[in-house]
Amino acid sequence: MRVLNRNVQKAQARRARFGFTLIELLVAMVIFGVVAGAIVNIMIVSNRATSDQAQRIDMQQNIRAANAILPAEIRQLDAADGDIKAMSTNSLTIRATRQLGIVCTAPVTGGALVAGVLNAATIVVRSPLYSSQRAFVANDSIWVWYEGDVGTRSDDGWLPGLVTGVAAQNCTDGSAGIRLVVNLGGLVAPRFNVANVVPNGSPVFGFETVTYATGLAADGRYYLNMTTSAGTAPVLGPLPDVDGVTFSYYDANGAVTATPTLVRQLGLAVREQSANRIRKGTTTAYAVDSLLTRVTLRNNPRF
Repeated sequence: MRVLNRNVQKAQARRARFGFTLIELLVAMVIFGVVAGAIVNIMIVSNRATSDQAQRIDMQQNIRAANAILPAEIRQLDAADGDIKAMSTNSLTIRATRQLGIVCTAPVTGGALVAGVLNAATIVVRSPLYSSQRAFVANDSIWVWYEGDVGTRSDDGWLPGLVTGVAAQNCTDGSAGIRLVVNLGGLVAPRFNVANVVPNGSPVFGFETVTYATGLAADGRYYLNMTTSAGTAPVLGPLPDVDGVTFSYYDANGAVTATPTLVRQLGLAVREQSANRIRKGTTTAYAVDSLLTRVTLRNNPRF
């Protein structure tokens, strides 16, 4: 019996040792709190770093997009031919190319002139267009290559025109084409209004007047806006200030010029701002990055 009681007492003692004291529980909770706090802090720092990096990447992508779009527009300009309509430090108005077609049915150009304009000439270009951002529509402006006398280059040039109608029509060889009804201007000396001065294979450029300018938006931040006959839309931003995009203009000698027809190179400086603030030490601020580009205009043999 004594042996049995002794075994029972030992079993009870062992069961008593299976529990935890209040001090042990408190120490465990403190350790758990410290570890959990460290993990949460690491997650917060990691998420903040990821967000900040995403802001920088988005900002740099916008800058690269601007460096692709604007130089492509500028590179097609011929300043001597009047493609630059107006220019300033923060604004540029240009005649931007939107379509390029090839004449496949020579227009009749021997009609009557009214103040140097041939009304209702019909030009058929190949379909699809050689290059286009959109289809031709009524009221588009165009340039048509004028060959004139094939024996001389002194009368070659571009005829301005206004599209008054667009329809489908096959080319002379039976392939698909687009018929443009246009009013052709400039058919005066030395571009005499005679037949066959715009032969098959002549290029036809369609264009629209576009203004790129920085402006303050409703959210209180600056953007580079593109304005056309269809309206105004932001193409780059946000910018840190009104000088977030600046243009500079250089002549054939590399000197700064204020005369649009003398521009041979155009400098483009872009400063982009992040969409949201990012942490810098103990404070937050917008990140800013920049890119400088100089673009040579076409028909510029010096460069």
